[in-house]
Amino acid sequence: MWTSTYYGFYEYWELRHKVTFDGVNRLILVNEGVTELDAQIDLYSDWKEWTRLRDNLKYEPAFSTVGGEPTIEGQKLDVTYFLINGWKIKPYSGQYTLNIVGNLFDVDGGEIKVPADINPLFPNNITINTQTSVIVRQLNPQIDFNPTIEVSGSGLNSDESSTLTSIEGSVNDLTGSFTGFSQEINNISSSIIDINDDIITVNQELSTINGTLFEISGSIVEVRNILQQPVTASLVSSQLAILQEIQGKVDELHRLKGLQPANPLTVTRTKRIAGDIDQDITYVSASNTTTIQRV
Repeated sequence: MWTSTYYGFYEYWELRHKVTFDGVNRLILVNEGVTELDAQIDLYSDWKEWTRLRDNLKYEPAFSTVGGEPTIEGQKLDVTYFLINGWKIKPYSGQYTLNIVGNLFDVDGGEIKVPADINPLFPNNITINTQTSVIVRQLNPQIDFNPTIEVSGSGLNSDESSTLTSIEGSVNDLTGSFTGFSQEINNISSSIIDINDDIITVNQELSTINGTLFEISGSIVEVRNILQQPVTASLVSSQLAILQEIQGKVDELHRLKGLQPANPLTVTRTKRIAGDIDQDITYVSASNTTTIQRV
């Protein structure tokens, strides 16, 4: 989806994000056709995925977060996201309404966006709605614990009052321990989410590698079968032809990944060109499909 609108960053197309991160200019570019963004999923989580591409960790961080701390009994602060280090959201040109769901603010209290590019033929008419979620949420009763003890002074002697005071202090200490335990669980949950994101990325890369290895293994089986036959001039010629075919496939894979300095990969919204390899990129909005076909 949004194949032709990733602002020239081809590798971001494979992530299927709703936005494209421009680390040089510190811009979060909304991809064409997107009208709703979730602050947690489409901005914060996808930014973390983007930082693992290339050497994107060299850029200043785009987000900081707060939230999850207990407030009053049975409730806690909702997670809030802040744009930091001058990062801003930039919508695409057009006439539409962009809804941003979740608590998202600029850390310095300024605007979270910059204006879209101006198209003199089609004036912009963009409305941005921010839909903040509730500030407090219910705590998990199986994890969070916050007991209280009320002590009345009437009818108690000094020993009883001292004992109750000691018990109250112990309960308060226990409450602090459970609060710390709850915060540790929240930290562990965040780490598990990050690990799951890493696993998804690794699985995608393994799928690509497996496809390449499967294609090469078929050619290797052909070579092995030929090597088991008696050696003749025609057999040697046939083997050389197969080896050249394998080499040609490997060279094409290198060019399609942009790994050959002499044959750089050029990607536009409608083309992928690497040396003599020319592919058309076609996006059909009706079926939300993208086709890449060699010319």
